[in-house]
Parts: sequence; structure tokens; C-alpha cells
Amino acid sequence: FDFVRSSVNIIDFIATLSFYIDLVLAHYASHLENADVLEFFSIIRILRLFKLTRHSSGLKILLQTFRASAKELMLLVFFLVLGIIIFASLVYYAERIAPNPENDFNSIPLGLWWALVTM
Repeated sequence: FDFVRSSVNIIDFIATLSFYIDLVLAHYASHLENADVLEFFSIIRILRLFKLTRHSSGLKILLQTFRASAKELMLLVFFLVLGIIIFASLVYYAERIAPNPENDFNSIPLGLWWALVTM
């Protein structure tokens, strides 16, 4: 039973299950215009690449490095998100104050996208 619950086999099961769900949905939902669900199940199959980590010592070391520095990486992500939010708000209000008919920042989410791409 431990074999079934191992992380590698769970990834394999999810990837295989997503293949069959994709087949069923492609057959029954082929008439849909916006079938993003089909793309989602196709993307899940990429999870099988994680099985390669047991064969590559370099990938094992990389995973150990990420685990060891998880707190620092989360702190980096926190400050990055904080900077994105601050600069998105600033660019929105700065563009709103100036009389400019070609203002592309009509909302703060557009400013968030600008800040995310810029950072």
C-alpha cells in the first residue's frame, strides 16, 4: 500500500487519469467554443516530468537547494508582490492625475499587469 501512496505514483496516476479525462471531454465537449478545461487536462500531463528527478542527481540537488532556501525564496516573493502592488497603484494614480487622452492604465489591474511584466 505504501507503493501506491508514494508521490511518484500519485503523479503518474494523475497524469494518466488526465489523459483519459481529456479523451472523454474531447469526445463529449467537442462542440464547445471555449474549451479551456481540455487544455488544463493536457497541461497536467507535464507533471510526469517530475518523475525524472529520481534519475538525475543534478535535479535532486536542485530540489534540495529549493527546500533548504524555501523561507528566503518566500521572502523574496513577498517583497516582489509588495513592490508590484505599490508600483501598480502608483502608476495608475500618476496616469490618472495627468490629463492624457492616450492613458492605457484605466484600472489598477492593468497597472498590476504592467508592474508584473516590468519586474
